[in-house]
Amino acid sequence: MGTIGEAIISRLIEREGKHIRIAFCPYKFSMWDSMESVWMAARAAGLVTSIIPLDYQTLPDGNWHNEREHFPQPTGRMDDIISRDYDIIVIHYPYDGNNNVTKLRSNAWTCTLKLYGKVMYIPYHGNIAGDEWSRFFTQPGARLSDYIVLGSDMDVQAFYRENIGYQGHVIQVDNSPKADAPKIHADDPLPEEWEALPRPITVIIGTLWTFTHNPLDRMQKHGQLIERELAAGHGVIYRPHPLVYYAIEVMRPEMAAAYNDFLDEVKALGAIIDDGPNLHGTLAAADKIFTDPSSVVRTIHGSRDYEVIE
Repeated sequence: MGTIGEAIISRLIEREGKHIRIAFCPYKFSMWDSMESVWMAARAAGLVTSIIPLDYQTLPDGNWHNEREHFPQPTGRMDDIISRDYDIIVIHYPYDGNNNVTKLRSNAWTCTLKLYGKVMYIPYHGNIAGDEWSRFFTQPGARLSDYIVLGSDMDVQAFYRENIGYQGHVIQVDNSPKADAPKIHADDPLPEEWEALPRPITVIIGTLWTFTHNPLDRMQKHGQLIERELAAGHGVIYRPHPLVYYAIEVMRPEMAAAYNDFLDEVKALGAIIDDGPNLHGTLAAADKIFTDPSSVVRTIHGSRDYEVIE
């Protein structure tokens, strides 16, 4: 059976031809899993590709970032897009300047990218879990895309309800490309400092939504889990959402000090805090996974033991 990424590239070639040139424009490496297998499939098909990591701003500090060093062979620059070197421009960040935690430069907004090629949007959040998440499809990257990749009937139905008269093309596949990531990263080596962790290893994963809506409740639940797993003699890796600190500062600033204290306590207990960019390398190290409700659940290999923290 082929990958989701291969199915997407096959459909794209059917519509656009065998000689398309594709620019993959991620912003955070931790969200690269939404397009990694598509990039791999494009390369395997002999297409011209480049990875062009986008600048992004974090709020409220106003700092600009680019995670270029984490990506495999990031051979392109924004100037290449402006020079019309690519036919298809793949994005996974739909908000342009609309998000209150991160923003892109205006030269990477969907309306601007469409001046230089067709835009294909692959949602970094994966498939939606219910109609209440259809708000993701109201953002510029979804509304203005020439192609949107959707991985379920629910996603397609929700998308069309939010975008009546959509002029682009929906590529529907069997799942989000994120579902390919566990196989890609199954044999990733452990960081050296994790080698000495007691076995089995428990990974506990936080999400943005849960922390910004009820941070104290989430810290309490995560703390209890960490204490329980450590008391059982397990190695524990705690992985917060990569943007949670910025989100707390913007949306729940009164909780910032409590969150810092919580992280200090986690370290003092003996758990490892994983702030690295490679989620799936971390998942590959796990014998047991606890995760807040998240698209992570749909990327965990079927044989892996996991539990959702309600």
